[in-house]
Amino acid sequence: MKPFEIFLSYKQTDEFGNITEDYRRAESLYQLLTKAGFRVFFSEKSIFEIGISDYKKGIDAALAQAQVLVVIALKEDYLNSGWVEYEYETFCEDILSGRKPLGKIISYTDARCSLALPRTLTRFQNYTFDRFPPEKIVEFLVNAFQKKETAAPAGILQNTEYSSKDSLSTSDKPHKSIYSSDYSNEFRRLEIQARNSAVSDKTALDYVFSLPQLQEKSEVYVLDAGSAYGYVSADRFSPRPNVQKILCLDFNPRVVERARIRFADNPKMIFEVLDLESEDMEQQLKLLLRKHDIPEIDIVYSALTLHHLKNPNRVLRKFRKVMSNGSVIMLRGSDDGSKLCYPKGDLMESIIQKTMEAKGVSDRFNGRKIFTQLTDAGFRDVKMFSYMRDLSQLSYDSIEDLFQESFAYRKNYFKRAVEENPDDPEARRNLEWMEWALEEFEDQFFQKSFWYCEYDYVGIAQK
Repeated sequence: MKPFEIFLSYKQTDEFGNITEDYRRAESLYQLLTKAGFRVFFSEKSIFEIGISDYKKGIDAALAQAQVLVVIALKEDYLNSGWVEYEYETFCEDILSGRKPLGKIISYTDARCSLALPRTLTRFQNYTFDRFPPEKIVEFLVNAFQKKETAAPAGILQNTEYSSKDSLSTSDKPHKSIYSSDYSNEFRRLEIQARNSAVSDKTALDYVFSLPQLQEKSEVYVLDAGSAYGYVSADRFSPRPNVQKILCLDFNPRVVERARIRFADNPKMIFEVLDLESEDMEQQLKLLLRKHDIPEIDIVYSALTLHHLKNPNRVLRKFRKVMSNGSVIMLRGSDDGSKLCYPKGDLMESIIQKTMEAKGVSDRFNGRKIFTQLTDAGFRDVKMFSYMRDLSQLSYDSIEDLFQESFAYRKNYFKRAVEENPDDPEARRNLEWMEWALEEFEDQFFQKSFWYCEYDYVGIAQK
């Protein structure tokens, strides 16, 4: 028999010996979790199941096995009752001591009770009865356990074994992202992203323009690979007096046309359609350079583009072929592995994990690969820059922008799946979960005690 995975902690009877509402809620959750495939410790049934006559020994054995403790409480007093307090204090001690490094505690309480959680429970995620039915708790636990979804009875997600190693390896398998810069509200999000990442690019750009070969040039020509609407190039390169022309390339004709209209009055900005992974990309690029009287490329710049490509290394090698000796390439990427938050990090981890399971998702671990990609593509003098962004000192509007940039877009992958298969119940469940999870996580961003950070990674190299 497999070990207990989830432990339900609750007060069974009140001061008069009557069955509590907490017991009934725990029983309902037990039934749903069991149906979803988990082995759950529910003391009313499980003590007899494991056949231990000593109640405390049975509790301790189940606590030692479980990876998640769910504390259920309708009243504040129940949280401080003997067995309930013993169970969450013991479980928390196991987490802090390192005996249970992957352990998670969830409190599932009345809204009023959530305002008076014991200090131990404030470290962890809290859900309230009024906002989260038991089915939502089950779905969260499925994702917290990093389980793959299969056909599920009664709308509940079942589970099979899934490991974080599998999710990391999927990002290394060649595939092209289904991302589209004209889908949903990407026009606004990319503008926010360009503004938020300016400080990440600054140090790296200062280094680039300090290089002797660029300082000596009165005319500098820039290629922006994957420019979208041109926000970044207009901000980073256009104001520099020695930059003569910026050739902005994007594979989406609708986006290119909109960018041309937006920057029609800027003679430095040139927008052309080009698929970076097309077979004849080199030849097409050389024709475009000739068309716009660009004698050579001094700087190749690409921000948050490589992770959408099927074979980024091949594209980098092609760029190197059309670059002159001494010209510079600058890549900016992100990495979901750099995202941290405290407290209540379980939901963020589940959102990231769920994103990795989406069809056509981009490589969410690209930031860590930039150094290797540049080196393997034959570039020299590779240097890495990084910049941490976090919630401290941010205004209300800036916090909202950071959330929109880093998380809100993730539901688009699941919206696309529903649009492609509107009758697929699993696709719809996935979208509903992601919409709920993002709404809940966005609320956390605005809590005063919540802290979040992420890193941008910039790699610079020369031919």
